[in-house]
Amino acid sequence: MSLYIDTLIEQKIDHPNKLLMPREIRDYLLNYLPREIFCSSSLKTDEPRSYKLKKNIALNHEHIQPNHENKRCFLIIDCDENEPDAYLDLPVPFPNIVVINPETGHYQVWYFLRNGVSWTRFSKGKIKDYYSSTLFKLKAIFNGDNAYIGFLARNPFHDKHICLYPRLEPYTLDEINNSIGVSRLDYQEDNPYKSDAFLLIRDYIKKNKTNSKEPEQGFGRNCTIFKVLRHKACRTWSEYRTEMDFAFYLLSEAQKINQDHFPDNCLEYNELKHIANSIARYFFNSPRSRKYSSSFIEKQKKRGAAGGKSRSGQFDIARQKCFDLYMQNPSLKVAEIAKECGVSERTIRNYLKSIKKQKTLLEGVVYCSTDTNKQLANQLLCSVRTIQRKRKLAKIEAKKAIEHALVQGG
Repeated sequence: MSLYIDTLIEQKIDHPNKLLMPREIRDYLLNYLPREIFCSSSLKTDEPRSYKLKKNIALNHEHIQPNHENKRCFLIIDCDENEPDAYLDLPVPFPNIVVINPETGHYQVWYFLRNGVSWTRFSKGKIKDYYSSTLFKLKAIFNGDNAYIGFLARNPFHDKHICLYPRLEPYTLDEINNSIGVSRLDYQEDNPYKSDAFLLIRDYIKKNKTNSKEPEQGFGRNCTIFKVLRHKACRTWSEYRTEMDFAFYLLSEAQKINQDHFPDNCLEYNELKHIANSIARYFFNSPRSRKYSSSFIEKQKKRGAAGGKSRSGQFDIARQKCFDLYMQNPSLKVAEIAKECGVSERTIRNYLKSIKKQKTLLEGVVYCSTDTNKQLANQLLCSVRTIQRKRKLAKIEAKKAIEHALVQGG
């Protein structure tokens, strides 16, 4: 370790109670750490165990859970190779905390997020991916442990650790990305002046055989394999007839992904098998993903038609009352008819549109029909007086049309 860190260790030994945490850092940690968190003091032993305790008790342990399962307020990178003060020379913003293990020299870098990132199933995927890609960039620049998922981190409050506090204010994801300085120009092949951050990320990718553009960056082994495998499954699942055949195919692909992404720390075979079976089960059993058969489509059509008829039948009385009121007095306002029928004005407007269409058809039927006025009134569900008036108007219109034709014919 550097002379600077060695000096801090000596100061901690000589003055164990003098290295106080800044008030801003302490307040942020106490406010944004979960109320009940997993903690452990036996991770480096032969029998590691973790417990879920209340915050005031859990902070006495060596390792704690930094992020809530439904919200991410911290970006944490686990570093085993560089010096703890390497951030001074790297193209990254100053971290909020550097938690150092004085026995080994290993350390973890903490970045605080001002508003945090929601991590529920209702959260936006783009924001989650933005968080994950930002975490991966920082991990690549610091040359951190790619298999570290951030479930448990070194406790800044524990007496065993030494902490540095380069910055007191929390960041936003935009501020961190702007400070890193990777731009679109770095991805142009003919650009000889690529940023230092981009070069470090590229070397880290080659070393770990991963692709920074894929959304799984920043996740652990299980999530990474699951995310890569499910995209392959979307493209190929329709080629398989049974769920078992598809699961065997996914298992072979999962083994390839496991070797490519984690050659030095492969996931166990049973874990890969469970991931493959889970994805295969979803595609063959979920109605959202399987191709619907013709019989299923017909069944859905019948169900939809039956549901529409039953719902429409509930308003037959209102529809008939609207028809009667309009036929008796066509000058009535829509609001008055809606109040009498007990439905909305928009519903009445729809009813009136259909009534006017029937009215247009009625005029042709009345003039051409040989039935009596009473028979037509029963057929068309209107009064005899209405039929008489329509027949009279139809005769007048026909007479005008004949006279106009004679005049035109000369």
